[in-house]
Amino acid sequence: MINIQQFKLSKDTLMFLLICTGGVLLFVFVGIIPNQFAIQGVTEDIMQLESDIEKQKYMQPFFLDYLKKNRELKNTEIKLPPKKRLNQNAINTFGDQLRQLAELNHLRLEKFLPDVDRLNPTTKTIPLTIVVQGELYGFQDFYQNICKLPMIDGIEAIYIRTVKQTKEMQLNLMLALE
Repeated sequence: MINIQQFKLSKDTLMFLLICTGGVLLFVFVGIIPNQFAIQGVTEDIMQLESDIEKQKYMQPFFLDYLKKNRELKNTEIKLPPKKRLNQNAINTFGDQLRQLAELNHLRLEKFLPDVDRLNPTTKTIPLTIVVQGELYGFQDFYQNICKLPMIDGIEAIYIRTVKQTKEMQLNLMLALE
């Protein structure tokens, strides 16, 4: 057995030993442990970045295809047909044409109202109000097809509102007459 009384330390040695032990513990708690947490955080960031890079590698062909299509779209122009005027007697058949166009785009033509009182004799245009009901995605195609019609001289206004769980869209157009 070891006799503890054989190890007599002086006060100076004991103080020096406590100061050195305190310095080592201070170094561990202030220098090493916080750095360990920082290294762990940086490691997680690196893993997240590597995951993002893998996703971007996977998505790169789609992105390049999108860029190619986008450049092609920028180089194309919307070609509208040459404007022609509608015979005044053909306004009723034009209503049937609009009804077919609306049905083609899954819409229902509710109103077709030419405003004869506002007929402009100098420009030979007549205001026309069209009201259709249906889903909004069908309205976009309907609107594009309306713009392609050669007798449409201009669009004054578009109103969209919700009516009984569907959309009601109103177009105020200018129709060119002979």
